[in-house]
Amino acid sequence: MSGFGERLQRLREARGWSRRKLEVEAAIPHGVISRLERVDAAQKRLYPSIPVAKRLARVFGVTLDYLCGMDTDEEELPTAADLVGA
Repeated sequence: MSGFGERLQRLREARGWSRRKLEVEAAIPHGVISRLERVDAAQKRLYPSIPVAKRLARVFGVTLDYLCGMDTDEEELPTAADLVGA
């Protein structure tokens, strides 16, 4: 499954934008895109605040669901029975 940072990087590169260009277009602080696209030493990805995610989605013309990976069936979501332990 592709994570937020991977999707963000694909969208940014498809536009031919640098990380700084995206930060300017989305009006977000310097360094945010780099942190979102990078995997840290513990192999964990960072996620943006909701306002930042909304700005990024708006700039690219995609939904928040797309950026978060909620629009695909790559990962099966649990059923109600799974959640209640039935």
